[in-house]
Amino acid sequence: MNSCKHCNKVFTCGCQKAVALDGTTVCKTCLTAYNQQVNIQKTKPVAPVIPAQPKASIAPSGVTASYVGPGRQVNLRDL
Repeated sequence: MNSCKHCNKVFTCGCQKAVALDGTTVCKTCLTAYNQQVNIQKTKPVAPVIPAQPKASIAPSGVTASYVGPGRQVNLRDL
């Protein structure tokens, strides 16, 4: 006979059976607890998320950031 994968009780009839989120057959009394356990296991991160690094300035070496941007033509005349 089939049994609940959560509490291992044997099913005496089909009305006790319920299908969990992952397709496992459990009894109706264990369904909520089993689904919560499955959801907790699925939501654990596998690896930490590393944020993207900011891009480096496109200014040539020795040139300050004031020579890069919308007014760069005016600033470059000073060079």
